[in-house]
Amino acid sequence: MRREEFEKEYRKNIEEIPIPDILKKDYKCESCLKERRDTKTLLVYKKDNKRPYILKIAEHNRGRILLCEKNILSELRYAGIENFPMPLLFMKEGESVYYLREYIEGKTLFELVKRKGCMSENVLCLTGIRLCRLLEILHSQQLPVIHRDIKPENIIYTRKHTFTLIDFETARKYSPEKEHDTYVMGSRPTAAPEQFGYAQTDQRTDIYGLGMTMNYLACGTYERKDLKKTEISGGLRRIIYKATSFDPDKRYQSAEQLCAALMRHRNKMMIGNRQHIVGNDTRFQRRKKKEECE
Repeated sequence: MRREEFEKEYRKNIEEIPIPDILKKDYKCESCLKERRDTKTLLVYKKDNKRPYILKIAEHNRGRILLCEKNILSELRYAGIENFPMPLLFMKEGESVYYLREYIEGKTLFELVKRKGCMSENVLCLTGIRLCRLLEILHSQQLPVIHRDIKPENIIYTRKHTFTLIDFETARKYSPEKEHDTYVMGSRPTAAPEQFGYAQTDQRTDIYGLGMTMNYLACGTYERKDLKKTEISGGLRRIIYKATSFDPDKRYQSAEQLCAALMRHRNKMMIGNRQHIVGNDTRFQRRKKKEECE
């Protein structure tokens, strides 16, 4: 099929996606970013200012999941927290639910690794520390918000050089009375064991997801054994191993603990690098003086 024919057919398919008139009046659908059973995620543009937005469409019971995402993000925004996407509109028409939210411009960590390769140890530590800060915000709410789908595809490195979490469809508020989650949700490579029904998810579930994300950023896979094939030091490997322990009690118990471990490790790295530089400089000066004497 020629490119012109493909684009014409693609545009026809996009335009056939049913959108309420109240949205179609102001927004134009540009592309379908993700599609699975009962849900679609579209990139739309506002006609008057050409700004991009995300429009999610769900049918049947999936509408409750989008409502949960919208409510969690609305409460975070109401509390003055601007680190996450802003929800803009939620409506139902017929059997379908429509949820419009802010579009975060930038690249996912998954895209960055595919484009630029795996992260160095220093950059990985800094990234882990900054992502811990995001988790601290979520987990410090009156009822802690558990994202439950921390993975490279859901972390945006923005044009403002900040990190943002997206896709709160699997997020929930922690309830100390429950022993298990109502729904088993999450992406398999980065999902903690308790997300498959072993126990209720809590803050340590997101610690596991962040640990698996760091594993991917370090070596391009989710296999723990592949960390040994990289230049990542044993100290940082042990931090990642602890964060991704099967038993939640053996993981870091909070984002603050993981952040502190990463900061201590990075400080040791910086001190070691300075000593190495000073040592090299001292040896250079000695050699220079020796050559001058000769």
